[in-house]
Amino acid sequence: MKFGHGLWVLVLCFGAGCGDRSGAALEKLAERGYSLSMDEFGRAAVEGDVIALEWFLEAGVRPGGRDSLGLRAIDRSLLAGQDDAAAWLWDHGGVEEPVGAAVWRAGISSGSAATVRL
Repeated sequence: MKFGHGLWVLVLCFGAGCGDRSGAALEKLAERGYSLSMDEFGRAAVEGDVIALEWFLEAGVRPGGRDSLGLRAIDRSLLAGQDDAAAWLWDHGGVEEPVGAAVWRAGISSGSAATVRL
């Protein structure tokens, strides 16, 4: 389990008086092995972990934000063929700007139902 960064986020959040809901979400994410970052949000999307995606939003993550590679979680979920995660992200604001052609091509090539829906 990864606790390094995630544990510090929890400590800082509780010290700063974060709301109960966001603090609980951070704790659940840490228990599941995630830390609070856009890279980890993207990892949850690649893994199709919709429950974790919900917790990331409760913790304050912007659903359309970009990770260290410049990808959004919806891009990563489509590239990985994670239809449930892609559809969930679409419904929760994961597309703040158009999806790139390479992502569409990858989604179509994988036969992604979420790509068709989007």
